[in-house]
Amino acid sequence: MEIGRRTARYWSIRLDPRSPGIGNPPPALEVQWRPAQLVFVARGGAPYQLAFGNREARAAVLSVSELIPGYEPGAELKLAEATLGEVRATGAADDSWRRLIGDANPRKLVLWGVLIAAVLALGAMAWRLRREMRSQGEGDPPE
Repeated sequence: MEIGRRTARYWSIRLDPRSPGIGNPPPALEVQWRPAQLVFVARGGAPYQLAFGNREARAAVLSVSELIPGYEPGAELKLAEATLGEVRATGAADDSWRRLIGDANPRKLVLWGVLIAAVLALGAMAWRLRREMRSQGEGDPPE
């Protein structure tokens, strides 16, 4: 059974609970994935570095005709093909930080920290002001 093109991050295969089972031997499953075509526009001198895997990265989708003025279908096949170099992970400090915060956005964590610190500072100021008002109120004669 061919499913056709579907855009999905996760796929799951489940048996119908009413089915008698998968049998022996189990059926073969073949899954193919065709990655999206990537057009890389180089600026400056080589070597170039392509970074991927950033959860916070925003898509910058441009049509090929915007990248290649006067583009005609198939013109990208005439361009030089890039070769892949070594794939490297970023530094170990980033890994330990990721283990500590998990999938949370570091920017959001910093903003939450600033918010909590501001609330604590306001609480301390209110407590101090209340204490000062009490001490001034004790010396005044009752009305």
